[in-house]
Amino acid sequence: MPFPNQQVFRLDAATHAAVQAHNAKWRRRWERFLALVPPPRWERGAPISAEWRMLYEIHLPVAEYVSSLRRLARLVLPHPSWIPAALASHSAHLATRSAHFASLPDLWSYLPPRWAETVVLSVDRLPALFAACADPPQFGTANGRYLGQLAMLRSWARQDSIDPFVLLDVGSGTGEGTREAAAALQEAGHVVRAVGVTREPLEAWMAQTGCFPHRETNGPVQRDDNVHFVAGEAAAVPVRGRFGVILCNGLVGGRFVHTDAAFAAVLNEFGRVLAVGGLVLMGCRFHAGRERHLARFRDMAAALGWEVAGANRDMVLRQA
Repeated sequence: MPFPNQQVFRLDAATHAAVQAHNAKWRRRWERFLALVPPPRWERGAPISAEWRMLYEIHLPVAEYVSSLRRLARLVLPHPSWIPAALASHSAHLATRSAHFASLPDLWSYLPPRWAETVVLSVDRLPALFAACADPPQFGTANGRYLGQLAMLRSWARQDSIDPFVLLDVGSGTGEGTREAAAALQEAGHVVRAVGVTREPLEAWMAQTGCFPHRETNGPVQRDDNVHFVAGEAAAVPVRGRFGVILCNGLVGGRFVHTDAAFAAVLNEFGRVLAVGGLVLMGCRFHAGRERHLARFRDMAAALGWEVAGANRDMVLRQA
């Protein structure tokens, strides 16, 4: 079944030719690997040991495979900036903080289960592959992740008569949380305008159109002309004006924002766009190993003059 707005992906004769070339090369390598490496082989869900990585790297070097995916992405996607950061080259790794894969099984583990042991490709599945690279399962994009935060937002909004109520979601991903928060404010009787900002242009397109080529179920998303999504960095959000509420869920303390310099840049942006009397709501569901980053962010925010309330994983910031 075709996707809505599928025309954004270029699946033309040049793409078909490039996929044929990719498949001819990698099918030969895959068949040689299967012939030379007898079972048992790595299976999804199993730990990826150093020995497994070495075996796969000998026959199926992941940097070369990802480079081939980048070439295909340049053909398929509207602009090079749409290429998912997970497919950035190793030389660009430090600059982009992309996911750098140590072996092909590491790449397969990053993607949804149906991509495991996929080496050869079909043209019609390329949109799903690149969408999955931009929005992998571990990002946890789903409804209902921050129910306590939504309840707090409804309660707080009932005490405020400002209309329209403007909401900024920094790190919005594919937009589920942005739409939930906008709906919560609407339930409290507000006219709402919301902007979601995510670093991946392909994610912003999925959020805006409600089209998710990589998901098993691609049901309709209730569109709202007052909710918009753009691509941008948390340290330089591409918006003007002031916002009554800023959401920043699942970003601070994670792999993209965990240094003092990154914390300071994000707090500076919050201060630039937060309206007087506004709130910053931050939900973080990282594993316990990230707790020290959240504690450090909390301390830095307080030192820079913010009022910080709530637990580290559910912080509320106000400007003093």
